[in-house]
Amino acid sequence: MQAAVVKTFVKRRRLHDARAAEGYVRATMRTVHVDGIRRDSTWRRLIPKVAPRETVEHAPEVDDHDEITRALAQLPPRVRTAVALRYYDDLTVADIAHAMRLNDGTVKKYLQEGRERLAPLLGVSAEERERLPVVERSER
Repeated sequence: MQAAVVKTFVKRRRLHDARAAEGYVRATMRTVHVDGIRRDSTWRRLIPKVAPRETVEHAPEVDDHDEITRALAQLPPRVRTAVALRYYDDLTVADIAHAMRLNDGTVKKYLQEGRERLAPLLGVSAEERERLPVVERSER
């Protein structure tokens, strides 16, 4: 209805009384409704031609995500937080330590513990460990 009222009164028309204006708004409402139906039917006819239907299989990705979520749920809360910050948010050890208000060494311990616990659950070799420097060097 709002679109019909706007279309009716945007242009200056010679509507002398409220009855004439109401009739004009009703006719405009009918026209706007019919135009919407026509537009929808046109899009329903054109969309299959423009956008081909390709089905993408997401089941393996969802299964992997579920497996990782279940494995992370088995970790202690602080270890889980450290692992999530490191591998999901891609933070450095120093950033994780700052966010968790811990020492760098404690964060490294949590990350190591997380890798050790997650490796057998995710079917990854425990020997594929991330090497973290003892002291992070700043760029000169």
